[in-house]
Amino acid sequence: MVNPIIYVTRGELSDEFELKRREWYKTRHSTDVVGVGFWSARGYRCPTKPRNFNIYELPSAELLATDAYMNMRKADTFSPTVMKAFEYISAALYTQLCVKDAQGRVVENVPSIRGPVLVMLNFDSDESEETIQSWFEDEIANSHHGTEDIRTFRLWEQRAAHPLFPPKEPRWCATIEWARDPGDAKQRLYDAAKSGKVKLTNVRPDIATKWYGLVREDIFETAN
Repeated sequence: MVNPIIYVTRGELSDEFELKRREWYKTRHSTDVVGVGFWSARGYRCPTKPRNFNIYELPSAELLATDAYMNMRKADTFSPTVMKAFEYISAALYTQLCVKDAQGRVVENVPSIRGPVLVMLNFDSDESEETIQSWFEDEIANSHHGTEDIRTFRLWEQRAAHPLFPPKEPRWCATIEWARDPGDAKQRLYDAAKSGKVKLTNVRPDIATKWYGLVREDIFETAN
C-alpha cells in the first residue's frame, strides 16, 4: 500500500532571488532529493506570506536523517545561499490520516498529489484524532461531495519533525486537491473551521498554485 509521508517547507524571500531559487530547484534540488529516495518534489506559490511552498512525498520521515540525505545537502554548494536568503523558513512532516477521492470514498493506495491547486486549512486542536477525523469527513469531504474538479480530500497530522528544522506550522492540515482554480474554496474551509462543531485554534486557511513538479511514476503507477 502506498501512503507517503508529506513533507512541506514554507519560506519567504525576495522576488528577485525567487527566480534564482526556482532555477536551482528545477535543475538541481528536485533531482537531488528524488535521487536520495524522495518520491516527489513539487513547487507551489501562495498569494500571502510565506509565499514559497514546496511539498514532497517520502517513504518515511526517517529518510531525512540518513547519511545519503545529509551528504546530498552538503554536496549542493548553492543550497546555503538559498537558505541564507530566506526571511522565514519552516518544515513540517505530516502523516496522511485520511485520504478520500472526489466521491468521498476512502483511498488506501494513495495517489501522488498532482492537482495544480491546493486549498489548505492549517490548525491546532486539543480534540481527539477521532473527533478531528469525523469533523473533516462531515464538514469538508461530505460538504464538498459532487463538486466538480476536486481530485482528493486529505487530512494530515504532524507526528514527526525534521532533524534540522523545528516545526513552526500548526499540528493539523486539511487539504483539498483541485484540478482548477477553486474560486471561494479557501473561504469555505475557513467557514468549516468556524462551524463550532470542533474547537480549533491557530486557524490558517491558505491556497497554493503549482509551478513545477517531479515525481517517481514507478512508485505511484498502481495508485493513480
